[in-house]
Order: sequence, then structure tokens, then C-alpha cells
Amino acid sequence: MQYTLSNVQYCTLAVINRYRSVCTVRTSQHLPEQMIDQFVELSMKKFDEVLARRQDIPRELAQTKHRILATFIMTRGATGGEASADISPQVVALATGTKCVFGKKLKADGSVVNDCHAEIACRRSLLCFFYSQLHMALEQGQDGHESCQSIFEKTSRQDAMFQLKAGIAFHLYISTAPCGDSLVVKTCPGQLRVKKEGSRDTVRVKAPQLEGKLTQSWDGSTTREPLLTMSCSDKLLRWNVLGIQGALLSNFISPIYCSSIIIGHQFKHRHLQRAVCERVLGEGEDCLKPSLYGCSSAAQRVIQERFQKHYGRSSKWTINWMLDCSAEIVKGQTGKCLHAKQSRLCKSKLGEQFKNLWVSFGPIPLMYKDAKDKAESYQEAKRAMYSLLQPLHGKWVHKPELFQDNFRL
Repeated sequence: MQYTLSNVQYCTLAVINRYRSVCTVRTSQHLPEQMIDQFVELSMKKFDEVLARRQDIPRELAQTKHRILATFIMTRGATGGEASADISPQVVALATGTKCVFGKKLKADGSVVNDCHAEIACRRSLLCFFYSQLHMALEQGQDGHESCQSIFEKTSRQDAMFQLKAGIAFHLYISTAPCGDSLVVKTCPGQLRVKKEGSRDTVRVKAPQLEGKLTQSWDGSTTREPLLTMSCSDKLLRWNVLGIQGALLSNFISPIYCSSIIIGHQFKHRHLQRAVCERVLGEGEDCLKPSLYGCSSAAQRVIQERFQKHYGRSSKWTINWMLDCSAEIVKGQTGKCLHAKQSRLCKSKLGEQFKNLWVSFGPIPLMYKDAKDKAESYQEAKRAMYSLLQPLHGKWVHKPELFQDNFRL
């Protein structure tokens, strides 16, 4: 969609471009069809392995075919725009899921996972993997040895302590197109959308039914008003603008961008490109934009058989996994694990990981929000992105203020 930028919007876009320029390594790669299908096959094999290793998988989760699967595949060795045959693809994070937490189950202490859609939970699993790799890099650096095993290396730049080693890339695979704008063909394409509690479909933030309801309150969300959560398409857009590492990890590492996004089912290139890139980044070449791919017909048939998108019959349970860890099972509507335990993906647990790493660098921030705000460049670029989106695409919807990271680390 073409429109004219105002002077204010040009300045706002300049903030985003300045932030993204920190990442100097080209991330997008051209993947041949055979390699795309290899990534899909690796993802499904890893999912089968993960299920087989857990003895307490709820029957509903183990038997249903109506899942959405997302994985992050890490590759090594490709440093240019073309991916070579020898890039050692490895699944490092995985999740399934189609549910969000109920408003009445929200917690102000960060102890529940708010969004258990597959691609969102998978990215949080990837954050846990990043923390483990940073600990490895830090420990090896303290021993005086080069951090040869970690994917991170120290950098002399002032804006980050570590950066990805050259040649390492991350590819996101989702068994079906993300909910929200990527699935919109005719009705108001480009607008931000929310997942509404109790509804199977996303709703435009500019829809009349949401007028006056975009600022969510504690009383409304926990008692009478359906909880609103930004759609997966919109969250992928944010990752492609700001990086997949998020605010907390931006205190340690340079932005990390997906090299490619692979969709197994319902892939429409033009609509996906608009949804996850062009609403902020515009059209044209950008070495930090992900390459977008669908699967071959043969792979699509397998995906449709095993991972069908059908919210009405999908499991309320989700599963997440990351490299060198066992699988974890979470009930999407409560945001808690089996036996009501906290998930490692909730903000509280991620805050603990941040604290355990930050203790080596200085005084620990008092509040979770303080830790996120320390990543000043990230926060500035995020505010700029929201500002750029709002006039044409709508307002970004946040959880009630009480739940906005105001808890002690």
C-alpha cells in the first residue's frame, strides 16, 4: 500500500533505520526449494522426537492432528545472500499452540504466559536458548579461552557486549500462515489486528466493536471485557523491525533478525510481505528483511495432513522445547504448566535469566520494566514503530497497565 509520509513520519522512520543499521551483517538468504523442504522435514522429525521423550503428554495433545507447529532453525557457514549446501541446519527451538490466556487468569507478577500461539512461544523458547549461549560465552571468556562453542562473540562496539558470530543465521518455520494481516485478502488489508478472547478470528483494532476498548484495564480484563492480544502477524512485523531478541536481551546483544520465514500452509507471498515487513519497512531491497517462502506441493500435503489449522478442535495444551532442554507443557488458557507450575517462558522466569546474567556487569535493576527500559535504543525504535503504524494501520494494543512489567526482578 503506497502513501505519502509526513515530515514527522520521515523523522520517525529515521529512528528505526538508525537502530537497524547497528546490525551490519546481511541476514536474508536465498534458499533453494530442496533446502526449504529439508527445514520442514527437520522440524517435523524434531517434533516427533520431543513428543516421544515425554511420558506425561496429555492424550489430547498427543493425539490431535489439529496443531500449529513453529520452529527456529539455526544454520552455520553461510555469510552471503546465497545459502550453500553445507550450512548444518539444526532445530534449536520448537513450540505448538493456538491459545491465549484468559483475562481472569492474568497475573501482575509475570508468572503466566500471555500468548501461547506457536510462533510466539517458539520465539520465547529461542530467547532461553540465547541466554544459555550468552552464559557459555561469558564463562569461556572469564576462563581466558575463546568462546568457540557459543554462537556469540564479544564485540568492541558501545551499543552491545556480544554479537552473533559470522555465518550464523536463524530461520522461522510455521506450519500455517500467522494469524492477522497475513491472512487478510480484501477487508482492510494492512490494519493491526487483535486476538480476542473467546473468538477464533482476529479483529481489526479500528473495528467499531473495539471503539473505546483498546486501553485495557485490570477490572475489565479480569471480570467482564474479553482480553485483547496483538495478532501473530503484527508481532512478526515487530520482530522484523526490532529483532527477535527483544528488550531484555538488547542489553547484551546486537539485534538479531530472521534470515527467512517459511510457511507450510496458506502461504500468499504478497500478503505475508505486506503483513510482516512493508507496513513499516516499505517496499524494495533491505538486507535485514527476511526472505519469504512457501513449501513444495509434496511438503504441503504432509503438513496439511499432520498440522491442520482448526481452532475449534485444537488442543488447549501447548508444548515448547529448546536445544539441550526437555519439553515443557503449558495450558494456553491459564499460561501455567502441568500442576500449575510457572513456565520457563513467562516474564518472571525470563527476568530471572536476565538477572543471573546481568549480575556479572553491574547492579541489578529493581523492576522488570527497569531492565527493559535500560535498552534505550530498542525502546526508542519501538516507540517510533508504534508511532509510524498508528495513523494508517491503527494503535498497538497493550495489556492493562498493571500487567505491563511492573513487578520486582
